[in-house]
Amino acid sequence: MRVLTVVGLALVGSATALQAQHSHQLEVGGFGTYTHYDPIRGMNAQAGGGARLGYFLNEYFGLEVTFDMASPFFPTGTGTAVAQGSGNLIINSGGEHNILYVLGGYTRYREGGYTPYVWLNEAHGAIGDRIFFGNHVALRLEGGVYYSLTAPPLATKKMLNYQGSAGLSFFLGGGGRERRERPEISKQTRDSIIAAGGTPPPVEKPSRQRFVETGANWAHQWFWGGQAGVMLLKTDEGTSAEPTFGGHWLITGKKTALYVAYEQVFSLSDRHATILEPNGTIEPSNVSFKNVRRIMMGAVAFPAQRQIQPFAGAGFAIM
Repeated sequence: MRVLTVVGLALVGSATALQAQHSHQLEVGGFGTYTHYDPIRGMNAQAGGGARLGYFLNEYFGLEVTFDMASPFFPTGTGTAVAQGSGNLIINSGGEHNILYVLGGYTRYREGGYTPYVWLNEAHGAIGDRIFFGNHVALRLEGGVYYSLTAPPLATKKMLNYQGSAGLSFFLGGGGRERRERPEISKQTRDSIIAAGGTPPPVEKPSRQRFVETGANWAHQWFWGGQAGVMLLKTDEGTSAEPTFGGHWLITGKKTALYVAYEQVFSLSDRHATILEPNGTIEPSNVSFKNVRRIMMGAVAFPAQRQIQPFAGAGFAIM
């Protein structure tokens, strides 16, 4: 049994060239789409919408996750639903108020208003532009292509879709000029200053304090961790608590962070669920499963910088 749960969206972007005012910022936004579907599916071009959430790793590179939906129609007049979830690597270029970029990544494509769905794995690429209005709001324009890695059911070739999008992005945290360390003077220059009766500048040592030591200084760092717990599953046999193990990755901003996690559930016994058959037949407990995997990504906010830090966030999960 495969279940797709979409709660929100996570995305990671990149920073501006020159002054790096957007370095380490989260990017959150919504957008409208217009998609031209490959004729092999027989669906009309259709408008839709989606959302993104991201993080500028540095001034040139970023990561991104997007989710969008549309409701195209077949020639018979029957409508369907198309949903896409994508993970992107972004390469940025440009100035402070205008950032051109290219991106590429992986897309999970789902088609169908009810089970059974058509699932496809796709590779995609795009080119776009961010036009800033200040430091925290930008108009984002993008055009891209989606290429299926396998042919759809009953098709003789792979699918190629074209999509254009436009929307607004909001940038949180980060900002400001990146701090430049003063170059260290040579020993010869230092000795000359001392011989002349002067005082050489102090030697600066980089500070790499961790938030677990200071309770506050933890911005712009990467953390890895593990977790264990239980997951409650309600199936035909009733509710059960199954052990789960996993790991996570946290990329921190000033008071925000990008959170990515993976969990594996090991059921103590086979579980059974009832799924409606395509022909409408209901056969009790017709699906059996034993393992559950969950991938999560989201944005987290830390309002209080203390040794014990309360947090809240939103994102999406694929189970």
